[in-house]
Amino acid sequence: MKQTFRANALRALTLAAAAVAASSAHAVANFNNVGYVQYGDAQSYSLPFNVIDYCAGVNNGDCQFYVPSSPGQINDAIVIATSPAGIASNGAGFDDAYDTPNGPQNPGPGSETIRFQTSPSTARTDDGTIANNDENTWDARLDTLKTFLAGLAPVFYFNNNQTKSSGTSAETLAAWMQVRVIGPDGNPVQYTDASGTHDAIFDLTNHNSKYANVVEGGGGTIFGDVTTYTSTGAGPIAGDNDHTDYVLAGGALCRDQFKLLVSCSNPSAVEGPVDHNLGANQAVYAEIFPELNGVLAGLFARSALPNSDPDHVNLADYTMKVDLRLGCDSSITGNANIEAICMADPHWRALNNGYEQLFLSKAIFGGCTPEDTRPECHPVPEPGILSLLGLSVTGLALLRRRSKKA
Repeated sequence: MKQTFRANALRALTLAAAAVAASSAHAVANFNNVGYVQYGDAQSYSLPFNVIDYCAGVNNGDCQFYVPSSPGQINDAIVIATSPAGIASNGAGFDDAYDTPNGPQNPGPGSETIRFQTSPSTARTDDGTIANNDENTWDARLDTLKTFLAGLAPVFYFNNNQTKSSGTSAETLAAWMQVRVIGPDGNPVQYTDASGTHDAIFDLTNHNSKYANVVEGGGGTIFGDVTTYTSTGAGPIAGDNDHTDYVLAGGALCRDQFKLLVSCSNPSAVEGPVDHNLGANQAVYAEIFPELNGVLAGLFARSALPNSDPDHVNLADYTMKVDLRLGCDSSITGNANIEAICMADPHWRALNNGYEQLFLSKAIFGGCTPEDTRPECHPVPEPGILSLLGLSVTGLALLRRRSKKA
């Protein structure tokens, strides 16, 4: 089954080399039964480990988890943030990409290049057709988003482009992200799950935990359940290095003989270090928000109902908003010299190189296809969430199978 999918993905991939820039289409990756770390509402996937596990470590177009992102190679994606010299326009229905710093190697005190936020100072052109648009978030109209996704799931790809330092402290950076789905009245859409009714606000967050990777006490949970976290809708807690909402991105990770993530200083580490600071030409993380997928699927299904149906919605009146923040949050506490704590060992928070990128693409996730009529794939009438129970059970089963093989 996997071989068939890879063959189909390869046939769908187009590579055209040029003297100045390369142009390619991303293979549509299948994230079903793939290991992840839960950060709040997000399932975070390591593309370098996926390339090792599913593509024999080969970084080329044959691999569905190799996501190139050099200039010209993300033309088939929607770019949320990139270099000031990057993609100029996403087209109608989407804001243009925000400008991430292409800053100095060693930013000095007070330098704005050590941080990034979707804000008026980093915005390019807002699309005036997007309802409730503002410059503090990257915005997308849901009717154009539906057309772009073509029945597949949204996936956010992220580049980590810090100074190369062989996996040491300067390769890491702090990242936080919030995605909202807003209705015509400017308020979040509501959805219902087993625990009650919630606003459609979804966080990639360290959940006020230690600023560290998942195997060294960070706020992530391997194979965690995103339904156990509910966003308050607030911005991130910058905190200090013992308590923060900012996730540690980049650096190096290792695994043991059972393919489980461990600290590279752990004696059980037999694989790695595997670099997670790959620069601007290759995405290193994939972020999927299962509950967001359910909300979007519900709204997309309701938009197909007759206009006379009371559950019908006009997707042009609905907006997806992305709030992205990277690097050294200026409200960090616990040290009078903000830059010092953001550029200190063992893990940096500050941007020190640039440019980072975030772009939106499409993936296979949750076993749903455009033709699938199951309620969990297209909930009607109220947007709901995709059940994660099956995914959690499958993930644990996969983990046990790998343990037995080892």
